[in-house]
Amino acid sequence: MTNQIIFIDSSVQDYQTLANSADRAQIFILNENLSAIEQITNTLANQSDIEAIHILSHGSPGSLNLGSETISNENLAQLGNKIQQWGKALTKNADILLYGCNVAATAIGLQFIQKLHQLTGANIAASKNKTGNQAAGGDWELEVKVGEIATQPLNVPNYSYTLPTGAADNKALLVSGAPTSTQIDVLANDTGTGRLNVQSIATAPTNGTAIINDGIYVGGFFTNIGGVARNRIARLNSDGTVDPAFNPSADSDVLAIALDSSGNPIVGGFFNNIGGSARNRIAKLNPTTGVADATFNPNADSGVLAIALDSSGNPIVGGNFNNIGGSARNYIAKLNPTTGVADATFNPNADSGVLAIALDSSGNPIVGGA
Repeated sequence: MTNQIIFIDSSVQDYQTLANSADRAQIFILNENLSAIEQITNTLANQSDIEAIHILSHGSPGSLNLGSETISNENLAQLGNKIQQWGKALTKNADILLYGCNVAATAIGLQFIQKLHQLTGANIAASKNKTGNQAAGGDWELEVKVGEIATQPLNVPNYSYTLPTGAADNKALLVSGAPTSTQIDVLANDTGTGRLNVQSIATAPTNGTAIINDGIYVGGFFTNIGGVARNRIARLNSDGTVDPAFNPSADSDVLAIALDSSGNPIVGGFFNNIGGSARNRIAKLNPTTGVADATFNPNADSGVLAIALDSSGNPIVGGNFNNIGGSARNYIAKLNPTTGVADATFNPNADSGVLAIALDSSGNPIVGGA
C-alpha cells in the first residue's frame, strides 16, 4: 500500500460516504469555515514520503473551492509560500489528484494545474468535466495530467452526487447583463449591421457572448440550460429561453465560438461529434439547426481553444493541436473558410499551446498562450 493522504472538504454533499469509501489512505476532513490552505499545510508539516495527495472539493475552471477560500490563478502567487511547503512532505515523483468538477477545463484550468505543478513539484491530475455519480453526469476519471501519474484515482460508485460547480443563475441569460453562471463558459460577439451588441463582456467565468439576430450562442460543459437538455452548446433567445430548433449536441466541451459573416457559428473544443457528424475539435454549424457544414472539416488532432476571423473571413485558430486542416501546424493555423484546409503560407509554429487570439485594427493576429 502506498503512502497517501485524502483531504475532503466538509462542504461537499454527503462527504461521509466519500470518507468511508476511501480505505487506502489517511483521511482528513477540511473544516469548511476555516482556511483549507492552513489546514493542509499544517497536516503535511508532520508528514514525510507522501506518494499521493487526493483533494475532493467543489471546483470550476482554474479554481478549487476549499474550506473558507477559493484557490485560483489569481491568488496562487499569494499562497505560493504555503503551497510550496507541501512539496517537503512528498516523494520525488509524488502525485496530487484534484477531483473538483471542471478544475482543469479550458485554458484557464490548464494554466492553474501547471502553476500548481511548478509550486509543489508534484505531478498533477485533474478533472475537465463533472466528477462523481455517473447517473448524475459525472465520472471518476481525471482527464488532464501534468507529469506522469502513477496513482490510481479514487472511484466511489456508491456516491450519489457530483462535486458541483454551482447552480446556473438565470441572470446570466440577460443580454444586457454580465453573465455570472459557471455553467456557461464560452460566448462570442457578432457586431454585424442590425444585430445586437453586448453592452459589456465579463472575462470570468465567461469568455464573451455570441449574439446574432437576437440569438445568443453559448458553449461550455453543461448538459442542461434554461430547463432544456442541451449538450455543451445551445442557442438562446434574447429573453433567455432556449431555441428549440438549434441542437448540435456536442459529445464533449465547446470552448470557443466565432461567427462568420453569414452568421454561421464556427466552434472549437474537445468534441469528436457535433451537429450530427464526426468532427474532431472544430466545426462550422448551420445557425438555425446546428447541423454541421458538410464541406468544412479541418479535423484537428487535439483541442481547439481559440478562434478569430480575419477580414477575409478566414478562421485563425489556436489550441493544443499539432495537425489541422490536413497539415502539420503547431498550436496555431489559418484555415480556408469553406473547406477548412490550412493556409500554406501561414505557419507561426508555436512551441506550446495558443489559448487566445485577437486581431488589431490592421488585421494582425495578437496571440497568447502557455
